[in-house]
Amino acid sequence: MVEGESVNAVVRIAPYEYIHITNLNTHVTQLVLGPRTYVCLKDERLVFGPTQMVTVTRMTYCIIKNPVMWDDSGAPIIDKSGQVKINLGDEEYRFHQDPFALYPGEQLTDTIKDLPVVAANCALRLRAVEEFLDAESVRHVAGEEWLFEGPGAITSTYWRSPFALTSSVSCYHLRYFSNPFCKENSWLIWLVHITFPSCTATYYPRKEVTIVGPEEAQIIEINSALCLKATRDCIDRNGNSRVFGEKWLVRTPGVYLVGAYEVLVETRKAYILTETVRIFISQHV
Repeated sequence: MVEGESVNAVVRIAPYEYIHITNLNTHVTQLVLGPRTYVCLKDERLVFGPTQMVTVTRMTYCIIKNPVMWDDSGAPIIDKSGQVKINLGDEEYRFHQDPFALYPGEQLTDTIKDLPVVAANCALRLRAVEEFLDAESVRHVAGEEWLFEGPGAITSTYWRSPFALTSSVSCYHLRYFSNPFCKENSWLIWLVHITFPSCTATYYPRKEVTIVGPEEAQIIEINSALCLKATRDCIDRNGNSRVFGEKWLVRTPGVYLVGAYEVLVETRKAYILTETVRIFISQHV
Protein backbone atom coordinates (compact mmCIF):
# COMPACT_ATOMS: atom_id res chain seq x y z
CA MET A 1 0.00 0.00 0.00
CA VAL A 2 1.23 3.52 -0.82
CA GLU A 3 0.99 6.64 1.31
CA GLY A 4 -2.16 8.67 0.71
CA GLU A 5 -4.36 5.63 0.04
CA SER A 6 -7.53 5.69 2.11
CA VAL A 7 -10.70 3.87 1.03
CA ASN A 8 -10.89 0.50 2.83
CA ALA A 9 -7.10 0.22 2.57
CA VAL A 10 -5.37 -2.68 4.32
CA VAL A 11 -1.95 -1.96 5.81
CA ARG A 12 0.22 -4.85 6.91
CA ILE A 13 2.64 -3.69 9.59
CA ALA A 14 5.56 -5.99 10.35
CA PRO A 15 7.24 -6.25 13.78
CA TYR A 16 9.29 -3.16 14.68
CA GLU A 17 7.45 -1.10 12.07
CA TYR A 18 4.91 1.69 12.45
CA ILE A 19 2.60 3.94 10.44
CA HIS A 20 0.85 7.31 10.80
CA ILE A 21 -2.89 7.46 10.09
CA THR A 22 -4.73 10.79 9.68
CA ASN A 23 -8.45 11.23 10.28
CA LEU A 24 -9.80 13.40 7.45
CA ASN A 25 -12.63 14.77 9.61
CA THR A 26 -10.71 15.75 12.76
CA HIS A 27 -7.28 16.15 11.07
CA VAL A 28 -5.73 14.24 13.96
CA THR A 29 -2.81 11.94 13.15
CA GLN A 30 -2.26 8.84 15.26
CA LEU A 31 0.57 6.35 15.63
CA VAL A 32 -0.07 2.66 14.91
CA LEU A 33 2.53 0.08 15.91
CA GLY A 34 3.19 -3.35 14.44
CA PRO A 35 2.92 -6.25 14.19
CA ARG A 36 -0.68 -6.00 13.04
CA THR A 37 -2.91 -5.57 10.01
CA TYR A 38 -4.67 -2.21 10.02
CA VAL A 39 -7.78 -1.54 7.93
CA CYS A 40 -8.30 2.16 7.21
CA LEU A 41 -11.80 3.54 7.64
CA LYS A 42 -13.45 5.68 4.96
CA ASP A 43 -12.40 8.90 6.70
CA GLU A 44 -8.78 7.78 7.36
CA ARG A 45 -5.68 8.08 5.22
CA LEU A 46 -2.21 6.58 5.49
CA VAL A 47 0.24 9.52 5.58
CA PHE A 48 3.46 7.80 6.63
CA GLY A 49 4.89 4.28 6.57
CA PRO A 50 5.11 1.45 7.05
CA THR A 51 8.69 2.17 8.15
CA GLN A 52 11.24 0.69 10.51
CA MET A 53 11.45 1.89 14.10
CA VAL A 54 14.51 3.86 15.17
CA THR A 55 17.17 1.58 16.66
CA VAL A 56 19.84 3.13 18.88
CA THR A 57 22.50 0.58 19.80
CA ARG A 58 25.11 0.80 22.53
CA MET A 59 27.68 3.60 22.19
CA THR A 60 25.43 5.51 19.78
CA TYR A 61 22.84 8.28 20.06
CA CYS A 62 20.36 10.20 17.96
CA ILE A 63 18.74 13.64 18.00
CA ILE A 64 14.96 13.97 17.80
CA LYS A 65 13.54 17.29 16.63
CA ASN A 66 10.11 18.39 17.94
CA PRO A 67 10.05 15.67 20.64
CA VAL A 68 6.77 14.54 22.13
CA MET A 69 5.82 15.72 25.63
CA TRP A 70 5.56 13.09 28.39
CA ASP A 71 3.66 13.06 31.66
CA ASP A 72 4.99 11.84 35.02
CA SER A 73 3.95 8.26 34.27
CA GLY A 74 5.94 8.18 31.02
CA ALA A 75 2.93 8.33 28.70
CA PRO A 76 2.65 10.90 25.88
CA ILE A 77 0.48 13.92 26.65
CA ILE A 78 -2.69 14.10 24.53
CA ASP A 79 -4.54 17.37 23.94
CA LYS A 80 -8.33 17.71 23.97
CA SER A 81 -8.55 16.97 20.23
CA GLY A 82 -6.70 13.66 20.62
CA GLN A 83 -3.39 14.82 19.09
CA VAL A 84 -0.10 14.16 20.90
CA LYS A 85 1.64 17.31 22.15
CA ILE A 86 5.14 18.07 20.89
CA ASN A 87 7.78 20.66 21.80
CA LEU A 88 8.08 22.57 18.54
CA GLY A 89 11.63 23.73 17.82
CA ASP A 90 13.11 21.72 20.70
CA GLU A 91 15.58 18.83 20.50
CA GLU A 92 16.00 15.66 22.54
CA TYR A 93 19.05 13.39 22.70
CA ARG A 94 18.20 9.70 22.96
CA PHE A 95 20.66 6.96 23.83
CA HIS A 96 20.65 3.16 23.91
CA GLN A 97 17.12 1.82 24.40
CA ASP A 98 14.57 -0.48 22.83
CA PRO A 99 13.55 0.36 19.24
CA PHE A 100 11.03 3.20 19.25
CA ALA A 101 8.65 4.83 16.78
CA LEU A 102 8.42 8.52 15.95
CA TYR A 103 5.16 10.18 16.93
CA PRO A 104 3.45 12.49 14.42
CA GLY A 105 5.51 15.68 14.23
CA GLU A 106 8.75 14.16 15.51
CA GLN A 107 11.75 14.11 13.17
CA LEU A 108 15.03 12.21 13.25
CA THR A 109 17.79 14.80 12.77
CA ASP A 110 20.63 13.59 10.58
CA THR A 111 21.65 9.97 11.25
CA ILE A 112 22.46 7.87 14.31
CA LYS A 113 25.92 8.89 15.54
CA ASP A 114 28.64 7.29 17.65
CA LEU A 115 29.15 8.61 21.17
CA PRO A 116 32.37 10.65 21.56
CA VAL A 117 35.07 8.60 23.29
CA VAL A 118 37.86 10.42 25.14
CA ALA A 119 41.16 8.61 25.63
CA ALA A 120 43.50 9.03 28.59
CA ASN A 121 45.42 12.32 28.68
CA CYS A 122 42.88 13.88 26.31
CA ALA A 123 39.75 15.98 26.74
CA LEU A 124 36.82 17.54 24.93
CA ARG A 125 36.43 21.31 25.10
CA LEU A 126 32.75 22.05 25.75
CA ARG A 127 30.75 25.28 25.56
CA ALA A 128 27.31 25.97 27.02
CA VAL A 129 24.83 27.41 24.52
CA GLU A 130 22.24 28.13 27.21
CA GLU A 131 22.05 28.19 30.99
CA PHE A 132 21.41 24.82 32.63
CA LEU A 133 22.06 22.69 35.71
CA ASP A 134 24.11 19.54 35.08
CA ALA A 135 23.82 16.13 36.75
CA GLU A 136 26.15 17.22 39.57
CA SER A 137 24.00 20.30 40.31
CA VAL A 138 26.62 22.64 38.82
CA ARG A 139 25.11 25.65 37.07
CA HIS A 140 26.59 26.60 33.69
CA VAL A 141 25.84 29.88 31.93
CA ALA A 142 25.72 30.51 28.20
CA GLY A 143 29.20 30.94 26.73
CA GLU A 144 30.98 29.14 29.58
CA GLU A 145 33.66 26.64 28.57
CA TRP A 146 35.10 23.65 30.41
CA LEU A 147 36.86 20.35 29.74
CA PHE A 148 35.46 16.83 29.79
CA GLU A 149 38.63 14.91 30.63
CA GLY A 150 39.57 11.34 29.87
CA PRO A 151 40.37 8.82 32.64
CA GLY A 152 43.63 8.53 34.54
CA ALA A 153 45.05 9.79 37.82
CA ILE A 154 48.67 10.91 37.47
CA THR A 155 51.22 10.94 40.27
CA SER A 156 54.93 11.71 39.95
CA THR A 157 57.66 10.34 42.22
CA TYR A 158 61.41 10.92 42.26
CA TRP A 159 63.53 7.99 43.31
CA ARG A 160 67.31 7.93 43.54
CA SER A 161 68.86 4.50 43.74
CA PRO A 162 72.12 2.87 42.58
CA PHE A 163 70.37 -0.49 42.38
CA ALA A 164 68.66 -2.08 39.43
CA LEU A 165 64.91 -2.60 39.40
CA THR A 166 63.86 -6.22 39.73
CA SER A 167 60.08 -5.91 40.00
CA SER A 168 57.68 -5.55 37.11
CA VAL A 169 57.17 -1.96 35.99
CA SER A 170 54.68 -2.51 33.19
CA CYS A 171 52.39 0.18 34.58
CA TYR A 172 55.18 2.71 35.05
CA HIS A 173 56.94 5.09 32.73
CA LEU A 174 60.65 5.18 33.63
CA ARG A 175 63.29 7.65 32.54
CA TYR A 176 66.90 7.59 33.70
CA PHE A 177 69.01 10.70 34.11
CA SER A 178 72.62 10.89 35.24
CA ASN A 179 72.88 12.78 38.50
CA PRO A 180 76.03 14.95 38.79
CA PHE A 181 75.33 15.60 42.48
CA CYS A 182 75.54 11.93 43.48
CA LYS A 183 78.36 9.47 43.65
CA GLU A 184 79.46 7.41 40.70
CA ASN A 185 76.98 4.81 39.43
CA SER A 186 74.09 6.67 41.06
CA TRP A 187 71.07 7.54 38.96
CA LEU A 188 68.03 9.72 39.28
CA ILE A 189 64.96 7.78 38.25
CA TRP A 190 61.81 9.65 37.29
CA LEU A 191 58.94 7.36 38.12
CA VAL A 192 55.54 8.37 36.84
CA HIS A 193 52.76 6.06 37.90
CA ILE A 194 49.62 6.39 35.82
CA THR A 195 46.52 4.68 37.15
CA PHE A 196 43.74 4.14 34.64
CA PRO A 197 40.39 2.89 35.98
CA SER A 198 39.46 2.46 32.32
CA CYS A 199 41.16 3.15 29.00
CA THR A 200 38.58 5.64 27.76
CA ALA A 201 35.72 7.83 28.95
CA THR A 202 32.44 8.19 27.08
CA TYR A 203 30.78 11.59 26.75
CA TYR A 204 27.00 11.76 26.49
CA PRO A 205 26.01 14.91 24.55
CA ARG A 206 23.13 17.14 25.55
CA LYS A 207 21.24 19.92 23.79
CA GLU A 208 22.56 22.70 26.07
CA VAL A 209 26.21 21.96 25.23
CA THR A 210 28.23 22.06 22.02
CA ILE A 211 31.59 20.36 21.45
CA VAL A 212 34.25 22.91 20.50
CA GLY A 213 36.95 20.34 19.78
CA PRO A 214 39.42 17.82 21.24
CA GLU A 215 42.37 18.71 23.47
CA GLU A 216 45.57 16.75 24.16
CA ALA A 217 47.72 16.88 27.28
CA GLN A 218 51.23 18.34 27.25
CA ILE A 219 54.27 16.40 28.51
CA ILE A 220 56.50 18.17 31.04
CA GLU A 221 59.94 16.58 31.17
CA ILE A 222 62.71 16.98 33.72
CA ASN A 223 64.37 20.42 33.51
CA SER A 224 61.52 21.89 31.47
CA ALA A 225 58.34 23.84 32.13
CA LEU A 226 55.18 25.02 30.41
CA CYS A 227 54.55 28.75 30.11
CA LEU A 228 50.81 29.33 30.33
CA LYS A 229 48.66 32.42 29.89
CA ALA A 230 45.16 33.08 31.22
CA THR A 231 42.58 34.03 28.59
CA ARG A 232 40.22 35.37 31.30
CA ASP A 233 40.01 35.56 35.08
CA CYS A 234 40.02 31.97 36.31
CA ILE A 235 41.29 29.43 38.83
CA ASP A 236 44.14 27.23 37.61
CA ARG A 237 44.57 23.51 38.32
CA ASN A 238 46.54 24.23 41.50
CA GLY A 239 43.73 26.38 42.92
CA ASN A 240 45.49 29.71 42.29
CA SER A 241 43.54 32.74 41.09
CA ARG A 242 44.68 34.06 37.71
CA VAL A 243 43.73 37.29 35.99
CA PHE A 244 43.35 37.94 32.28
CA GLY A 245 46.74 38.03 30.55
CA GLU A 246 48.71 36.64 33.51
CA LYS A 247 51.54 34.22 32.72
CA TRP A 248 53.00 31.50 34.94
CA LEU A 249 55.13 28.36 34.76
CA VAL A 250 54.17 24.75 35.48
CA ARG A 251 57.33 22.83 36.38
CA THR A 252 56.04 19.55 37.85
CA PRO A 253 57.15 16.71 35.53
CA GLY A 254 54.39 14.58 34.11
CA VAL A 255 51.29 15.13 32.03
CA TYR A 256 49.48 18.48 32.11
CA LEU A 257 46.14 19.18 30.46
CA VAL A 258 45.80 22.88 29.64
CA GLY A 259 42.63 24.30 31.18
CA ALA A 260 39.65 25.76 29.36
CA TYR A 261 40.77 29.35 30.06
CA GLU A 262 44.49 28.70 29.66
CA VAL A 263 46.64 28.82 26.56
CA LEU A 264 50.11 27.34 26.08
CA VAL A 265 52.58 30.10 25.22
CA GLU A 266 55.76 28.03 24.96
CA THR A 267 57.78 25.19 26.46
CA ARG A 268 60.89 26.38 28.27
CA LYS A 269 64.08 24.48 29.04
CA ALA A 270 66.10 24.93 32.23
CA TYR A 271 69.57 26.47 32.20
CA ILE A 272 72.33 24.28 33.64
CA LEU A 273 74.85 26.37 35.60
CA THR A 274 78.36 25.17 36.33
CA GLU A 275 81.50 26.79 37.71
CA THR A 276 82.31 28.17 34.25
CA VAL A 277 78.78 29.08 33.09
CA ARG A 278 76.65 31.94 34.30
CA ILE A 279 73.59 33.87 33.10
CA PHE A 280 72.38 37.43 33.51
CA ILE A 281 68.72 38.03 34.37
CA SER A 282 67.07 41.41 33.85
CA GLN A 283 63.59 42.38 34.97
CA HIS A 284 61.32 44.10 32.46
CA VAL A 285 59.01 46.75 33.88
